[in-house]
Amino acid sequence: MIVAIPKEINAIEPRVAATPSTVKDLIKSGLQVQVETLAGNESFFSDQEYINAGAEILGIGGLHYYSIKAQSSDSPIYTIDQVLPYQSYKKFIAHYLKTFL
Repeated sequence: MIVAIPKEINAIEPRVAATPSTVKDLIKSGLQVQVETLAGNESFFSDQEYINAGAEILGIGGLHYYSIKAQSSDSPIYTIDQVLPYQSYKKFIAHYLKTFL
């Protein structure tokens, strides 16, 4: 199962849905994690920290093949419409991710 962590599209949203530490825990639980490049910058997490935690970094707009999409803020309807038929759209607040491990 693939968890996608996008960069928040709301310009005033500094949070990211998962920290590198959370990514490490998700991977330990058997999940694959993809992080959109620069997703953690506003929260002071570099792409390299996510790579070190085991995540795959994808280019801007590169998150297409995932099972779960984790976001910190409300998603505008057009991102929900982009979900492919074999994907399930689930949105989690970052601190709730730990409850699924």
